[in-house]
Amino acid sequence: MASQMFVYILAVVIIGLIAMIGFKGISSFIGNARLLELADFRDDFASLVYETRDIGEQSLFEEKLPSGFTGICFYDRESSPAAQPFQAPILEGFSKTNNLFLIRYQKPITSKAVEPFNITKLKLASRYLCVPTRDGYVRLKLTGAGKQGTRIENYVP
Repeated sequence: MASQMFVYILAVVIIGLIAMIGFKGISSFIGNARLLELADFRDDFASLVYETRDIGEQSLFEEKLPSGFTGICFYDRESSPAAQPFQAPILEGFSKTNNLFLIRYQKPITSKAVEPFNITKLKLASRYLCVPTRDGYVRLKLTGAGKQGTRIENYVP
């Protein structure tokens, strides 16, 4: 009877270990898939910005935000210093080296809610631009401005 109890306990421990290892593997796989989705979004946007640099050339960027993100903001470091600051001070801190921000949730915006990137030569009509999403999709109009870069605007069909 005691040996049978030992076998049951050992079986439960082994099944528990297998379940734990499986859960960690699945969690890691999901985390890697999210990182890949984020990198794909950034690369697709950066490629279109680069391709739309010729003066007057226009493109439409319409893509679903990576899972878990609800908004996108841009910052133009070269805009007038008199322009109003970000509504969310946390983005102002990230803007020293970055100019594109994916936002996980709108309020309150904390450092954990922001995924910052730097895309070269973005131009905005104002110092910053936060674009609303529709059904998880962001729609942006890109206009080439030559050496000054690519102008980004919210696209409303």
